[in-house]
Order: sequence, then C-alpha cells, then structure tokens
Amino acid sequence: MEATSHAERIPSSQSYTHYAWWAVVLALCFCPTLLPGDVPWINDEPNLVINALRLNQAHRFAELGIEGSVGVRYGPAPTWLYQGFLALSRDLELLVVLRAAITMVGCAIGLMWLARALRVNRWFVPITLASPYLWLYSRGIWDNTFLIPLAALSIGAYAEFLSHRRRTFLLLAMTCALVMPLVHLMALALVVPLFLHAAIFARGDLWRARYPMLVLIGAWLVIGHGYFIWQINNHSLIKTSGNLVAGTFPFIGGRWLSAISLDEFFQDSYREVVSNSIVLDIGRSFTVLMLPAVWVGMILTRDDLKSRASERREALIFILMIVGAQMLLNGVTGAVGPAHYFNATWPVFAALSWLTFERLVAFRWTRWIPAALGLSLVLVVGAIIVRIHQLGGTRGNAYGPTLANQIEIAHALNQYGADARIRTNVTNFQQFPQGLAVLRMLDGQPARTTRADTALTIDYAAGPASGRVALFPR
Repeated sequence: MEATSHAERIPSSQSYTHYAWWAVVLALCFCPTLLPGDVPWINDEPNLVINALRLNQAHRFAELGIEGSVGVRYGPAPTWLYQGFLALSRDLELLVVLRAAITMVGCAIGLMWLARALRVNRWFVPITLASPYLWLYSRGIWDNTFLIPLAALSIGAYAEFLSHRRRTFLLLAMTCALVMPLVHLMALALVVPLFLHAAIFARGDLWRARYPMLVLIGAWLVIGHGYFIWQINNHSLIKTSGNLVAGTFPFIGGRWLSAISLDEFFQDSYREVVSNSIVLDIGRSFTVLMLPAVWVGMILTRDDLKSRASERREALIFILMIVGAQMLLNGVTGAVGPAHYFNATWPVFAALSWLTFERLVAFRWTRWIPAALGLSLVLVVGAIIVRIHQLGGTRGNAYGPTLANQIEIAHALNQYGADARIRTNVTNFQQFPQGLAVLRMLDGQPARTTRADTALTIDYAAGPASGRVALFPR
C-alpha cells in the first residue's frame, strides 16, 4: 500500500505537460499588462474618455459611442464601462492593465472551449494567444477592441454548446453576441450566423431556453434602444463602396494571427520596432505561413462536412458561415485594409489554422512548424515590448508618443499654466490636440495662471526613430 501511495504521488509526464500548458497560457495572458504606460494615446482614446467624463458629470449613461470612419456611430457599451471605471479612478495606466487582463483571459477561455469542441491539440491555443495583433489590441484604450474577447467567448461557448448541448453555454454565447453590436456593427458578421445556425441546428434547445432568451433579448432592446433608434434614423449617413474584391478580404484573415503588416501601427518606425535584426526578419517572415494555414484549413473542413458522424461537423459549419458572412459584409460595405476589421471574427481564422496544424503535427517532418510559428510570434512580441519602451513610442499618427510620456507633458504644462502659448512639431499633437487636453484635465491639479507671453515648444527629444517628446521653453 505504501509503495502504491508513493507512486501515486509522483507526477506523471502528462501532469507536467498540463502544468506547462497553464504556465505558458498565463504568461501570455498577463504579458500585455506589462509597461501599461507604453500604449498609444491618439484620437479615439481621448474622445472616449472625455465622453465618459462628461456623461458622468451630467449623471447619465451614454446612448451612443463615438463616430466611426464610415459615418456610423459606434455602440455605447465601451463608454458605459469607462464611465464606471472613471467614477472610481482616473488612473489610465490601471485601466490599461485591467483591459489587457480581461481581454486576454476572455480570449484564452474562449479559445480553450473552441479547441476542446473541435478536438484539436490544446497547445494550438497559446500559438494564437502569441499574436502581436492580439497583444497590441488588448492594451489600447479603444472601443472596437472590446469585440475581441466577446468574439472569443461567443464562438467558443457556442462551439462548446454544440459539443455537449449545455444550455448555459448557449445562453452565454447569445449574451456575448448581443453585446457585440453595442460595441460595433461589424459584429453582425458573427451575430447573424450564430442565430441562424442555432435556428437550423438547435431549434429544440432554443425552444427549451425560450424564456431566458426572451428576457435576454428584451433587456438588450431596452438598454440599447437609444442606439438602435439613432441607427435607424441615420442609416443614410453610412458610407459604403461595396465591390466583389472587398468580399475576398476575409481570405487574408490569417494575417491577424501573424506578425506581418505591422506597419499599420508603427509606420516609419516599423523597421526600428519589429525588423531591426536578421533574426526578427526571419521570424516575422516565417509567420506568413499563417495565411496558407487558414486556406488549407478551409479545405480540410471538407471531410468533416461530408461525414454526418463527425463530432465537429456542426461547429465547422458555424465557422464557415461566419467566414461567408464576413465576405458578404466586406463586399457590401467595401471595408478592407486594417486588421481590426477582423476583430469580431478572428477566432474562426484561428480555428481554421488549427485544422492545418493538426495535420502538420501528424507527420514527423512537419510537426515542428506549429511550435516554430509560436516561438516566432513570441520573439516578435518581445521585440515590440522592448523597442517601444526604448523609443518612447513612434512618430506619425498611428501610435505616437506613449501614454506615459504624454502624461508627463500634460503634468508639465499644468505646472507652467493655462495661458502659456504652446507650439509643437509633433504630428500626433497637431492632428489630435484633444489628447493632451484630456490628460491635463485628468492630471489632478488645476493649471496655474501665468504670464500670457510664456512660450513653450513640444518637440521630439531623441533620434529620428524615437517617438519620445519633451517640453522646451522658448
């Protein structure tokens, strides 16, 4: 008995693998909470914060979000959350930490459910969590990015429901899906397929859950009625330029999982941030394989779709319906280009890449590829963390000086006074002056009164690649 008991206390290799998986996932989840002051603070971020502050001062909740790029207003849900946070604290760096942690944990849980429902190796989950796009989007004080964890939880919960038919997961998936349009209407590429798929493949379950579903939909209509009415009355403001080419945009969805095209964040500082060594260039280039991994995954769904005995057939139909819905949405609106257009549907591209990884690890000569992809992504994310901190941000209007640097400038400006004349050569401040204005408001000290002839210059304080700025008397 003693020998048996002693043997039972010896961890098996499977236990070590289990602990290692959790250690890797937790490390990836909390990595974005490091150096919260290094996030961008450009245009939408201060607009969101000042909107939440003004609504708190007026003692009312938001009915609309800020205006988007195609004439449509974003949903009010992110503003509600910021109203709640700002009522308790004005520490924006703490907000970054909370946002990043919630986003990453939500994504990890949703992806774990999705991998389990698809019967794929759970080690594929951390490969997806290592995406530089996920790292960057999880940290920003922006409203669109709230779609990312909601999409993961909605798709993952619904896939888990299809696997085990537990009503709790169905209701959770529906709840997350209904919240998403209150963030951004691009969520329709997920919401419509989910409800359509449930109506086709889960009619009985929907009927059995009809009462909580009615309560859920009723609450959704009540809390979002102001936003919905505005959209109905102002739909003519939406600018569209639909075309067939735009409908093919989802075929580069694998980009969201890779380390390519990050120049949309870093612009002229791109080489200094993510491409300043041969090792980084090789790693970044290697992640291009995420694109064909998604394409091959689409092809690999064929066998499961043909077999009615397949345990993941319904989940794969759901995934392909989302891809089709995004093709339709992009084709109608003509919305192509930035990677954030995938924020409401990105988990389906992860799932399709996993089908390819599943085939690769089955063969000795290709089983190393998924692990190498994951390591390449971690390498690029690590380089971004270090370089952004060293450079103090970037130049241009896509990232700009870091939030912490801008908070320093705002504090210094308040020391000089409200009447000082300020000149700047910093692109970010020229185009989006509201950023510094909001930070000065949040500084916690009233601006002093000083001589009106006090002249100050805000300019870059380091080399041509650096985004760090400083305040200079003139």
